[in-house]
Amino acid sequence: MSWKMTVDREKVDETKDKLDYQKADFDSIRAELAEISWQEIFDEAESVEEMWMALKSILSDLVTRYVPKRRQWKKRKTPWIAQATIKRMKDRGKAWFRYKNLATEKSYNGYKRIRNEVNTLVRNDHDSYQKSLINNFKGNKKRFYG
Repeated sequence: MSWKMTVDREKVDETKDKLDYQKADFDSIRAELAEISWQEIFDEAESVEEMWMALKSILSDLVTRYVPKRRQWKKRKTPWIAQATIKRMKDRGKAWFRYKNLATEKSYNGYKRIRNEVNTLVRNDHDSYQKSLINNFKGNKKRFYG
């Protein structure tokens, strides 16, 4: 009995749209706000809650029309990894592709050597980061608890 199973990770959206108020068209927003007859809008409302909802809907409509959105990328950083380690990680990736393209023993040995070096570098970076955190916590207890 045999079967084939394909496993795929669900992609997490690592971008988030944010409003870019620096590029907003405030002159157009002011002009449209000046044209609105606020007395009529607030007279139609029966309560303060309805007045607030009317004001809020007008402002949100103007924001969606005149304030552009920009993409903000979430950066998943690992603070303990040094730049030299990141460079070696890139070299490891290049060595892996070189091995996959050539599939020779020499290219695989080159990949293994860089892979083992990267693993050692990551462990050393993480250990030194943890030690520096512990040294920083000794005099400042609040920093340890958040």
